[in-house]
Amino acid sequence: MLNYDSIIAFIERLAILLLRKEIKNHSPSRKDGIELRREEQLRKLYCSFLQELGMKLKVPQAAIACAMMLCHRFYMRQSHAKNDWQTIATVSTFLACKIEETPRLLRDVIVVSYELIHKRDPSAPGRIRQREVYDKQKELILVGERLLLATIAFDLDIELPYKPLVAAFKKL
Repeated sequence: MLNYDSIIAFIERLAILLLRKEIKNHSPSRKDGIELRREEQLRKLYCSFLQELGMKLKVPQAAIACAMMLCHRFYMRQSHAKNDWQTIATVSTFLACKIEETPRLLRDVIVVSYELIHKRDPSAPGRIRQREVYDKQKELILVGERLLLATIAFDLDIELPYKPLVAAFKKL
């Protein structure tokens, strides 16, 4: 006999499968001509970037995971073709730090992100400290933050698996 919980679980699994297929076939990036393989590469790139940026900013893993979720949510509704992934990833980190109550100064996020983006350029650390370059990056991040928030409809409720996972391990 089926119970209510098993029916809900089945519907959730079905919805996830349908959503994955919808994303693969009809994402905003696909509509703009970006192939699935390239979109998957971009996802991996921004996740690696977010991990490295978070580590350099010394933020908890929960904030890094939150930033990844923000990026994923953003690109569910916006195209990679129209939005630079490094900018959106930087914005996601800045916002995720606020959400997870581990805020970092905008200046620190901008400087570390810029140096990471331009890590092969030895003049990057000096360049980002120039007023004109810094101000341009600051404006880009602040405009990006408004775009990200509008795109995700200001939905900042992000449930990460860490707390339930830790609780489960404690019961073992």
